[in-house]
Parts: sequence; structure tokens; C-alpha cells
Amino acid sequence: MGVEGTTYTGNVDDGTFKLAADVNWGGLNPTGTKNLQVEYGFLNGVFVYGGTTKLLNSQFPKEELAFQEVMNARKNQPLPPPRPLNADEREQATLWETTLKDHVNQQTLKFILGSRPLSEWDAYVTELKGKNMTRYIEVVNAAYNRYKKNHG
Repeated sequence: MGVEGTTYTGNVDDGTFKLAADVNWGGLNPTGTKNLQVEYGFLNGVFVYGGTTKLLNSQFPKEELAFQEVMNARKNQPLPPPRPLNADEREQATLWETTLKDHVNQQTLKFILGSRPLSEWDAYVTELKGKNMTRYIEVVNAAYNRYKKNHG
């Protein structure tokens, strides 16, 4: 942040904080002739974290502020329902997951790149069934139902 009146103007609390006209920090004021880090010893913006959001935002370039605005407008997706597995289920599910995820990732790439035609989709689903997809889903659903029964 620096020294009020020397390295910045405005009020930190109300969000009118601005670097002084002759001070640059992190490219926020590229016409500034004095570097906040070099000339005044303030480094890495550590003063910003732990302060108000307005203070933090005052350190962002306009492009970052626009990005933050878009991101803040997004709605959080609901969390998936809990489905805790017991120790035996977890051990078995981990073995199935590893094989299933590997196959899904490989085949997804092939479908995207066109090296595997979408006409083979049914064969792909059959391959997943051969890698215990159905049993895996049954175990996860059983864990979910058990949790729902015990916790409402």
C-alpha cells in the first residue's frame, strides 16, 4: 500500500484507493516513474490480502476486474449428494474407478479427435460395462441410499 499521500491517494476502506500518479506497482500505473517495490520497499501486494475486497480489487487491472465480475455473476452448482463408501466398498471402487477413468479419458479423446467414430458409441458403452461400470454404479447408489436412509 505504501504511505498515504506519497504512494497512494484516496481511502482504503471505501475503495477509492489509487496509486499516486508517479508510482507504479505490478504494471497498474505504467507511466509512474517510481516503483512501489524498489523505491519504497513494498513488495508482492501482501498488504492487500486480508484487507477488504475493495482494496484487493483496487490492485487489479481493468481486464482482471472484468473477468472477476463475470466470475462473481456465476451461480454455484449444487453439490452432489453424499455417498460415503465403507472401507471395503472404497477399496473395490478405487480399482474400478482407475480402469474406468483411464478408458473414458482415452476414448473421449478419440471421439473428439475423430479417430473413433460416434457410430461406435454402443460398443464404447459395452466396453465400459466390461470394465465393471454397472457394478460401480450399483455400489455408489447403494452408498447414497444408505446415507439417505440414515441421515434423511
